[in-house]
Amino acid sequence: MSLTLPLLLVVVAVAIAYCGWIVVRHRVKSSPLDILPGPQPVSFFFGAIPIFLKRQGWRRWAEHADAHGRAWLVRGFLHKHILITHDAKALHTIMVKDQHIWQKNMAPSNNFTLLLGPGLLSTGAEQHKRQRKLLNPVFSAAHLREMTHIFYDVAHRMHSAMAKHVLDSGAPQEMDVNGWMGRTTLEMLGQAGLGYSFDDFTGDKTDTYGESLKLFFPALSRTRFYNLVAGRLSWVLPDSAIRSMARLAPWQRVRRVVNIADTIALRSREIVAEKKAALARGDAALKHEVGEGKDIMSICLRANMAAADSEKMTDEELIAQMSTFILAGMDTTSNALSRILWLLAMNPDVQEKLLSTEDS
Repeated sequence: MSLTLPLLLVVVAVAIAYCGWIVVRHRVKSSPLDILPGPQPVSFFFGAIPIFLKRQGWRRWAEHADAHGRAWLVRGFLHKHILITHDAKALHTIMVKDQHIWQKNMAPSNNFTLLLGPGLLSTGAEQHKRQRKLLNPVFSAAHLREMTHIFYDVAHRMHSAMAKHVLDSGAPQEMDVNGWMGRTTLEMLGQAGLGYSFDDFTGDKTDTYGESLKLFFPALSRTRFYNLVAGRLSWVLPDSAIRSMARLAPWQRVRRVVNIADTIALRSREIVAEKKAALARGDAALKHEVGEGKDIMSICLRANMAAADSEKMTDEELIAQMSTFILAGMDTTSNALSRILWLLAMNPDVQEKLLSTEDS
């Protein structure tokens, strides 16, 4: 106890000194970006970032893009310079032409690396190129076409479950369509992507793995301070140490997001092991699995087994791809489906044309 307090004071003093040095450096040292216009900082620590984190924050991005043009400056955490560009030629150079030069992250690790592992969203340079080379054929039109029956089957089961929910109520009622679209998307991605079923549409909740996937991004968005310091810590600490510190953090929100990530990683390892065992038993065994061996993970595992040793992904990378694939596709797809259904509800004439086309 006598050593804990002095040690804590030293850590706090070093953190304050470090933050102060960064602020002074950004304020005193000139930068070529200083000539660019941009919003004024509203926070000493977070700069102008809080402006864009509020609800309808996308409107603020649009407003400042209209006001400042194709390139402008945002002051970030501890007044860090952040260049924002809307120039199509510059974006093509950064994202396509010279992608190998423009790294996504300068720090050794970031939130996605620490919480999900080395997946496509967190890796860079040669590792990212190697992963993309192995995964690109998996998303070919031929492979995706073989999954069409999975999508139809899930859609029909969802329709039956929603209809039963309405009929059993005995009276008209409101339904959380976005919630149902979330469940449907998760099940489609689970079966087509992982060969795993999250939801039978009979209860109100999916399994623990599915719930963790749903909660990951909402939980992560509430841990802004951790989001900002995790990358900086990776310069001096290994990933395992940062994760251990996060599990013992005094902030419940930080511990919660790490626990969610641990649940996702544990179940992902189990699924990869089950898939490998099914592949070892042969194609006949795969026919009885969810996804019938045509899911993306099974195809990816086959491709990985056939690849040269220098191009293979490790189990850690495979697990990271699973989480990345589901998380990247879940909210985007469910929200798009909800938006489509809302537009159809607001335009009955279009809905009638769609139904008449289906009948014919």
